[in-house]
Amino acid sequence: MLPGPAAAHAPLARSIAVASPTEVAVRMPGFGMVIGGVAESPAYACDALLGLSDTDVNAVVVARNDGSRLLGGPGKALRILASDGCTWRVPSGWPTEVGVVSATLVTARTDVCFAVSDEASPRLFRSDDSGESWRALAELGRGDAITGLVALSGTDDIHVYIARREGSATAMLQSIDGGETFVSRVYGGPLSLHGVRGGNPDVLWLSSPRPASADIAILRSAAGTTIAEERHRVRFFGGLALDPAGSTVWVADEAGALVRSDDDGDTFRAIEDTRAIACLAFIANRLWACTTGTNQQAALAYSDDRGASFTDVFAFADVAQLVTCGADAGVAATCAAAWAEWRADVLLPEDTDAGAVTDGGHAMDAGEHQATDANIDCSCDAVGAVRLAGHNNGATLVFLITSVALTMRCGRTRWWRRAPR
Repeated sequence: MLPGPAAAHAPLARSIAVASPTEVAVRMPGFGMVIGGVAESPAYACDALLGLSDTDVNAVVVARNDGSRLLGGPGKALRILASDGCTWRVPSGWPTEVGVVSATLVTARTDVCFAVSDEASPRLFRSDDSGESWRALAELGRGDAITGLVALSGTDDIHVYIARREGSATAMLQSIDGGETFVSRVYGGPLSLHGVRGGNPDVLWLSSPRPASADIAILRSAAGTTIAEERHRVRFFGGLALDPAGSTVWVADEAGALVRSDDDGDTFRAIEDTRAIACLAFIANRLWACTTGTNQQAALAYSDDRGASFTDVFAFADVAQLVTCGADAGVAATCAAAWAEWRADVLLPEDTDAGAVTDGGHAMDAGEHQATDANIDCSCDAVGAVRLAGHNNGATLVFLITSVALTMRCGRTRWWRRAPR
């Protein structure tokens, strides 16, 4: 999970909401959202404008087909954000005092949505008009965190799957009647649900940490069972995407690896493009990826050849303007502090030689440069710290840093940290 601004002054894209090939929004926990960038210049919307705070690292963003977005989060009620990112409104039927922990559109449909409320005993809500109005369906019962929500069109009705932690185990709630009723089956171990392939039976794609190796296992399971077989492993989970019309599965590793299976997970092969990826989405026959790296490297990219190559859309350093709203929106005032932070930490010029690097007048502290013969990968640790893995002469060194603000250069020959302000 991404640490907040107090712990790291470098945005990381963590989710993509794609309404069309040109209507794209990238969410950066603790920083806000970048809107556009495909057919027009990308623009920045701060969390305050979105009705969020910089601590809402688990905000929910779902694209609607008109370019607007469903937006909310734990402690933040679900609402509809206009396509320009300037205004939002509350849909009918959603309790204004209740937050949302997960939301999704039904795969291959744009009218039916599901969302899980942020309550002691969470409820499943359904919308049949793209989120304009909602009605409560089932109470899901008390448990720990919701770790996945997927809905897809089944052969008879809409199938809904919800993963919920129960201590050291995971309950998989399955509905085959559009969320009206559920059957629960318990898997051993902590699992997260990332996708479901429709079939007879449906096939679930899951992930689970492997404490002995610190890897993340990618698992496949047939619906109606509690057996999950390992099909792949990654160092740092960077996303999973399915082609709903075929048998292709993509799995990304933030350490810099993307693999693809064309036989529904029986075999995986590496894709030549080895950029570090933090999230994946396959929408309208296009594979989208948000990537990690410096502010000058691509933050959003897409592939039209099933991941063989990517086209860069924008880097954070390209985001040099606020969203354009009417005068009464008060964007400049609302986003003043966040925009100043963005300019200082994202739009700063980099010194390309081995000399000092400045950050809006704040000098970097000395003695924190990586040896020039090392290669650096970076990602977010599961507990919120930044993890840097350096490889030097075959040895692997891991640095876990939690107390300083970071500006990082990944996949290059050096990194630095900034002394706390």
